[in-house]
Amino acid sequence: MKTASRWLIALGFALVGFLSSQASAATPVCYQATGITGPWASSYVGTLVLIPVSCSTTPAGHGWFWVDSAPYELWVAIPYSWPLTGSYYILYQGEVSGQPNLMLDIVVGNGGGSFPLNPNPPGAQSACQVATDRSLVPTMTSNTTPSGTVASSGVYSSSYLPWKAFDGTTASIWLSNMNASSVWIDYEWGGGALKLVKSYQVKYANGSCCEQRGPKNWTLQGWNGVAWVTVDTVTNQTGWYANSNRTFSVDNPGAFSKYRMNITADNYGGSYPITLVSIAEIVLTGQDAAPQVPVMTGSTSPSGSVTRSGVYSSTYEGWKAFDNSTATSWLSNMNTSSVWIAYEWGGGAEKAVNSYQIKYANGSCCEQRGPKNWTLQGWNGSSWVTVDTVSNQTGWYANGTRSYSVDSPGCYTQYRLNVTADNYNNAATPITLVHIAELQLYSGTP
Repeated sequence: MKTASRWLIALGFALVGFLSSQASAATPVCYQATGITGPWASSYVGTLVLIPVSCSTTPAGHGWFWVDSAPYELWVAIPYSWPLTGSYYILYQGEVSGQPNLMLDIVVGNGGGSFPLNPNPPGAQSACQVATDRSLVPTMTSNTTPSGTVASSGVYSSSYLPWKAFDGTTASIWLSNMNASSVWIDYEWGGGALKLVKSYQVKYANGSCCEQRGPKNWTLQGWNGVAWVTVDTVTNQTGWYANSNRTFSVDNPGAFSKYRMNITADNYGGSYPITLVSIAEIVLTGQDAAPQVPVMTGSTSPSGSVTRSGVYSSTYEGWKAFDNSTATSWLSNMNTSSVWIAYEWGGGAEKAVNSYQIKYANGSCCEQRGPKNWTLQGWNGSSWVTVDTVSNQTGWYANGTRSYSVDSPGCYTQYRLNVTADNYNNAATPITLVHIAELQLYSGTP
């Protein structure tokens, strides 16, 4: 296992260098990888063969990939060269229908982007599709296998570890630590992968004797890299034995790297809010949330185009809202009815954005500059179509990173954030000045 893993990683470095050297071609140079035997997590790796194929057609397949015990980011053989110089990574983001969900990540100088791996090279782009919901957590066999990490506030004993709430069976359960003010259980995908959870299922299977152990009050929270954000609040859940399988929709979905169920009351009604909590299964359902805008170093580099309604000064250009740094920002034009910032991929490429994130970083002095009301809009070739509407966003200094799901996702060539009010609350001009440190758009796997 160790020898095979080292061999493929070395092969990955060699292959990346070879493919990157093809980037100077006027048209994309594409390859189909064959000869790497499966299954996906096998200890045996066969001989790699590269077959040149036409970029204008879809090759019959795109080869096998190595998934090691630590699969989140590693060098592997990739099926196609991209017409870019730089480094290539494969990101493993769990499984779909028993097969790995793989993303191709391209790092190009200070820029790059992430793309789903499919049989279509850049010269033969597949039609844009809106992502569909699926179960997001693999069937766990320990706290860290096959992928991701399950953690909890504690356990009743080692027979009731937290991963057993994600093992696909109600024959085993998580039992929490006892006599506490709250208990929690969470799952993280790892490798920086983000997920958009839209609904979740909680199952109870501890018998009629013990239904007091069913959770009564809780919040579902997502981790945004800085703090836990409450995306759903549930209260007064009783009678678990008679109704043991319950599904809840998420009130405020967004893109997060991990989720936790933070339980603040069970059904004992004792001297502690929590005497003991039992959960047989938690199922998180939703979509991937892969970033779609590369790290920009200018208005048109490394790729695509950033436009805006205006700027406060040239120090605060629009592309700085897409440079992956909160040390820089876009400051809009002043004293107007609305301001906007947009990104277009170019070449007619369409994206189905399912969620987005906005970051504020202008200090306590200036949180009035945080956007209050806006629409996210997609360009259909002739007009702007509103895909999401948000209002009354205040208190940006205390809560500077916010994620939003898109109410009506569709395929569009560019998106713009059209801000119609800031937090100055100036009746004469809805916009005095808007600050956005970072804006990222996310899409899922169809």
